[in-house]
Amino acid sequence: MEKPKITVCVPTMNVDPWWFRKTVESAHAGATEGHHEFLVFSNCHTRRTEDIIAELSEMGANVRLVGASPNNEGVAIAVNECAAAAAADFVGYTDDDRVFLPGWDKVLLDRWTGHEKDYLYLTSRAIEPTGTNPCMVAPHDFGRTEKTFDEAALLAFWEGLPKQDVVSCAGPPFMSAWLWKNVGYMDAGYWPGFGTDPDLAIRVHCAGQAAGTRTIFVGLGGFGTYHGQCISTAKVRTDGASIAAHIRFKQKWGCTTREFAARINDGMPL
Repeated sequence: MEKPKITVCVPTMNVDPWWFRKTVESAHAGATEGHHEFLVFSNCHTRRTEDIIAELSEMGANVRLVGASPNNEGVAIAVNECAAAAAADFVGYTDDDRVFLPGWDKVLLDRWTGHEKDYLYLTSRAIEPTGTNPCMVAPHDFGRTEKTFDEAALLAFWEGLPKQDVVSCAGPPFMSAWLWKNVGYMDAGYWPGFGTDPDLAIRVHCAGQAAGTRTIFVGLGGFGTYHGQCISTAKVRTDGASIAAHIRFKQKWGCTTREFAARINDGMPL
């Protein structure tokens, strides 16, 4: 089998099976640039996840389960297991409740090609049902369940949306495989997942500074996803994990996640 161009890591936990299938299916069907791989780590694992992976494989998707746990090991461990097993030189991850919009891979590869050795941190311009983050396109609710999801309306909205790049460290990133390794992947101390993305972003930022260069954070206007906001962390007892994540970040980096975002001009047009 040919080497994949992109590895997409898919940590999943107790999400509606329709969403998990739709995430991988939309990324596979919407790809235009050839062969990619999808690596899955299943927290609170059930046999249903394996059944869906088998169904997706029959459809032609290069998807496989690289790890599973009966417990919730958290987002970081799930992503790290997948990223360490990646066969591609370009690696990212996705939530298990995202719809990838057509041509997503071309936009990513066009921006990354020629910059493989750069400190480049790429994310999608996610369409979200709720929220005020300037890096996202929100609030625009196209449904959160199989019954309410309106794909035709979503695609029509996406067609008419200006494809403006912005400075962004928000959302799941795509980076060169060597850069994931260079920063040591995600910090598993942020359990079950609060704080993992901003901590990874600031570590990439600091790694760039240490190398005498600048990390470029880009929310790609043409890389569209719709985030169903199923919020897996709401399904388990977290016992103050969100507050603990804020404290951990401040102790590690001497600033808050919001202060770091402001430092890099998060949300500003490029």
